[in-house]
Amino acid sequence: MVFAPSWPVFCALFLIVGMGQISNYVAAFVLGSEILSPKVRTIYSTAGVSLFFAAGYMFLPLLAYFLRDWRMLLLPHLAWLPLCASLVVGIGVFA
Repeated sequence: MVFAPSWPVFCALFLIVGMGQISNYVAAFVLGSEILSPKVRTIYSTAGVSLFFAAGYMFLPLLAYFLRDWRMLLLPHLAWLPLCASLVVGIGVFA
C-alpha cells in the first residue's frame, strides 16, 4: 500500500487488507471457541479477544516512540534476506 500510485488504488488495497484482517479475526475466534472448555470459552469470547486488540493498540505508540525512523522497520526483513536467497538456490529455482 505504500507504493500505491493514486488514492483509488490505495483504497482498493486497503479494502483487501481489511477483508484479510476480519477473516483472521473470525478464524481465531472460532478456533478459540472450539478448543476451549465452556467456562473459559465465555471469558475468551467476551473479554479475551478484545483485550489482545487493546493491548496491541496500546503497544503501538511505544513502538512508534522507539522506531522514530521508518527505515528501522526494514531491519527484521534484512535478516531473512540471506536465508531466502539460499533457500531459493537450494530448491533449484535459480541455478
